[in-house]
Amino acid sequence: MLLHLGQVPTLVVSSPDGARDVMRNHDQIFASRPTLKPAKVLLDDCQDLAFRPYGESWRQLRKICVVHLLSSIRVQSYRPIREEEVGFMIRKISSQASPTTTTSVDMSEILYSLFNDILCRVVSGKFAREEGRNALFRELINENSVLLSKFYVGDYFPWLGWLDVLFGFVARVKKNKKRWDDLLDGVIQEHEDRWAKGDDGGEEDFVDVLLSLREDHPLLTPETMKALLMDVFSAGTDTSSAILEFFVDGGDVRVTHLFRPMSCV
Repeated sequence: MLLHLGQVPTLVVSSPDGARDVMRNHDQIFASRPTLKPAKVLLDDCQDLAFRPYGESWRQLRKICVVHLLSSIRVQSYRPIREEEVGFMIRKISSQASPTTTTSVDMSEILYSLFNDILCRVVSGKFAREEGRNALFRELINENSVLLSKFYVGDYFPWLGWLDVLFGFVARVKKNKKRWDDLLDGVIQEHEDRWAKGDDGGEEDFVDVLLSLREDHPLLTPETMKALLMDVFSAGTDTSSAILEFFVDGGDVRVTHLFRPMSCV
């Protein structure tokens, strides 16, 4: 069934044969996500991995992420970081849940900080908690989720796009984009300054990898690197912490059982 949402043709697949055609036989045609207005602004005209149109540049960017961030060798190399951060989290829970304290334990904040700290060390080699960036990351990622899920009139009725400006949506997206730029520009600049001084900084992190690949991959512009880092932080922090928080809130799963295998990964 073909619907028209404003000026956007939308195909609704409601049969197994139709789903097979879309997902298997013609998957490359339907592989790209729609380029909506907030994604264009936040991700520099969709230069990231999640919203970039399917094609050669998307395949190159995906290969970089798989090989240099998500491969089994890379994941195993992060084991000391995971163990250290899980140990820090357990000590934090123990101190907050001790009989001498009267405050409750905010598991949502603790789990979010855990994954954000792991990602910050893997991606940029920095401790987010020591620089007070956990709260900033959470605020920016939550704002991204809200902005990307809103209905923008201009995406469906281009001649009414001025309503998005009137409602304040465009200004809100640009403000969050500016805050992301300030944060990620600082992270990239710190690495470039370190490289200029000949300081390898110890363990190579993901930003180091991206900078080292710039000559061989012209698509790794500063805008693309920032958009890709935004994907990594958003996908690696929010979803992971939300899943564990769901199990903790379920009541049937013991927190100690959840975290014991994580400390051995």
